[in-house]
Amino acid sequence: MDINDETNKFKEIFEKVVRDGLKKAKINIENGSSIDQFYEYPIYESDFENSKMPNFRTTFLSFLNDNVEYRDYSSLFRKYITKKDEKIDIGNLNGINKFISLVENNTKLKEMFCISESDFKYSFLYMFISDFIGKYIYRYGTRYNKSNYNKLLFPVLNCLYSEQIKLNIIVPILLLQFEQNSYKINENTKIIKMNKEIQLSRYKIGTDRGTFEKIVKGCATHALALDGYTLQYPSNNYWNIKDALSRYNSFPLFIINSFFISLFLETGIYNGYEQVIAIPKNWMLYIPEGNLIEMHGTTVNMYPIYLEKGTWNNEVPKISIVQLKKVKKIFNNVINCNNKQIEMAIDRLIRALVRDNKEDAFLDILIGIEILLTDNEKTEVTYKLAIRISFIMNRLNKDIDYRKVLKDLYAYRSAIVHGSINKQKFSYSKYLNKSCYNIALDIFSKILKEIILDNKLITSKNIPLEIDNMIINSFVK
Repeated sequence: MDINDETNKFKEIFEKVVRDGLKKAKINIENGSSIDQFYEYPIYESDFENSKMPNFRTTFLSFLNDNVEYRDYSSLFRKYITKKDEKIDIGNLNGINKFISLVENNTKLKEMFCISESDFKYSFLYMFISDFIGKYIYRYGTRYNKSNYNKLLFPVLNCLYSEQIKLNIIVPILLLQFEQNSYKINENTKIIKMNKEIQLSRYKIGTDRGTFEKIVKGCATHALALDGYTLQYPSNNYWNIKDALSRYNSFPLFIINSFFISLFLETGIYNGYEQVIAIPKNWMLYIPEGNLIEMHGTTVNMYPIYLEKGTWNNEVPKISIVQLKKVKKIFNNVINCNNKQIEMAIDRLIRALVRDNKEDAFLDILIGIEILLTDNEKTEVTYKLAIRISFIMNRLNKDIDYRKVLKDLYAYRSAIVHGSINKQKFSYSKYLNKSCYNIALDIFSKILKEIILDNKLITSKNIPLEIDNMIINSFVK
């Protein structure tokens, strides 16, 4: 039997179960049967006076007075019924035995619905049935309509029988506003303003977190959106895919981090992100509550810790179109350069920006500079580094002797690495009378940006050698 025959058979047999469920639900509703509310359905408001950022709460412990918007019609159904129970017995629905037999005789479906020899062998299957009928009632009412049935079932059939998932990925951008609601960065990448459905749906993505982390999670109006991703998977592997999509490392992290670093290099702002989210296209097993969107993903602390200290009460910076055009150029140069040094440098920079410990962040920055400007050299590393740094930085500012700056930076590095009790006195540059961390971050970000925007350097297989050649050529001229 081919896939079309299998899906048609599933659709036909399940249709009888759904139709009877709708008929019985209509009677129960008319008779005043109690209907539960969705548990912890998300609500958000823009209630921070200065930033106007979203702030999530839920229906949990709220007195909603049986609000239709939050009715969970799947609660009308139950399998284990007592004599006084007013619920509809799923086991007595017309066509249920034939449907169970269809699932049990198909290895893929049997594994998908976790059917095993136990006292609760059909639990997931009963949950699927009540969930589907309940969500149908929520969206279309109790009257059966074949078009509505097919529309609701289509993504479920894709999940049960297809061999690939098409995904969109979104990453909410914390505590930043943008002049436009949508801005295209390239064919597969754009910045979007998140609508109400996306905002509410993302609330439950990731693990439970502390109060301040939850507030930070809400503080995003726009997101980085990545389109056109496809996952291949065995048809019976829904739970593995669901698990994979809840893991941070399953996402295209280099592309995501390259965007946030590009934004930082142009604007000097790094607020980062707290969630990575996958939105499957027409692929789901259990239909989301209410008007929510099917989402998978996780929470992650890819933002500076100071964001948890009340920054949502402050004015939020707004990124202009002019700035975004420059961010776009930096980002596209990075993801198209295929340069391992650039990739490793971006990784070090983003690590430094999210670290709470400034000493560790400072070491990451120096490592990042060395990744860009050294090439496994054994001798005179600091001297060569100073020459290359001076050459690039003097394009921007000729008034600073970066050899003296580097001497101060490496004195601080040595004090940190060797655990000097006097390391605090090395944390400020004598030459510039500034924090070594801030100086190093400024040098690293400016050098990285210069290299990214220089076609010769970013395409070079050996950036340090290319810079040396540029230095020699500058003397020849």
